[in-house]
Amino acid sequence: MILNSSYRSPLTFNDETIGHAQRALDRLRSALRPATGSGAAPDALQQQVEATQKGFIEAMDDDFNTAGALGQLFELVRAINQARDAGVDDVELSRAQELLLELTGVLGLKINKHPETKGGEATPFVDLLVEIRTALRAEKQWALSDLVRDQLAELGVIIEDSKDGTTWRWK
Repeated sequence: MILNSSYRSPLTFNDETIGHAQRALDRLRSALRPATGSGAAPDALQQQVEATQKGFIEAMDDDFNTAGALGQLFELVRAINQARDAGVDDVELSRAQELLLELTGVLGLKINKHPETKGGEATPFVDLLVEIRTALRAEKQWALSDLVRDQLAELGVIIEDSKDGTTWRWK
């Protein structure tokens, strides 16, 4: 929240700005999820890595423009998520993810490489429930499928359906 405003301007503190900051942090974390594919990285991702590095430094050199620096990071997040959706593997995403971790660290943000690893012992059970939900969806039992999804959401598990299948992560 503080990084999105100039140090020379008053800071607005309310539930809306706190919510916006939490969503922004969640978006940064979304780029650190592991890849699901095994394809090559698009040139766009590598170009964005270079552009982010340059843009971040320029923003910080411009009167400590942290909002501009964050904007550069969100462009990188977009490119990472698009590359993941295109099917790149973890090796290809790692350079971009490492840069994201490095630059968020410069801003004092601590985000984990794989935030979905929290809850360790629960992981096999969540995997099982997601598998059951997938079977329910295949049998077109939408009400039960939605019930499983909603109950997992209450426990802090986010379910993401795509053309390649269903994945999950912790909130």
